[in-house]
Amino acid sequence: MADQLASLGATVHLCGRRLSVVEEAAAALRARHGGAAHAHAVDIRDADAVDAMGEGIWTTHGGLDSLINNAAGNFISPTEKLSARGFNAIADTGFRGTVYTAQAVGKRWIATGARGAVVSIVVTWVWTGSPHWRLNGAGTGSA
Repeated sequence: MADQLASLGATVHLCGRRLSVVEEAAAALRARHGGAAHAHAVDIRDADAVDAMGEGIWTTHGGLDSLINNAAGNFISPTEKLSARGFNAIADTGFRGTVYTAQAVGKRWIATGARGAVVSIVVTWVWTGSPHWRLNGAGTGSA
């Protein structure tokens, strides 16, 4: 998605927990398309960190006009073996992180009267659940 947006001339801000990975992706976008691609380290499971990142983007870059939420936890575990801590890490990323990022951006749009668009790509297991489900939204083939 970021590659397509950058190819169309959009300035993109990539966010992730490991800055080196995000910086590498942003550098690849700049090399392929020119233009602006920025990297930000943030753990979206932390509402305060997400808000601080949003403030940094608004202060340094003038804000955003769109947001794509596309984060997910990713490991395989049979339902009966998934610990509460493991489930929380996954749910906090895919569910709470999506809300935190939308709030961080949305409240700034509201405060300034700006318009924006949000696309949130979330996994279906949030609604349906599934035994022995690969928790990034793709089934393992066994149920």
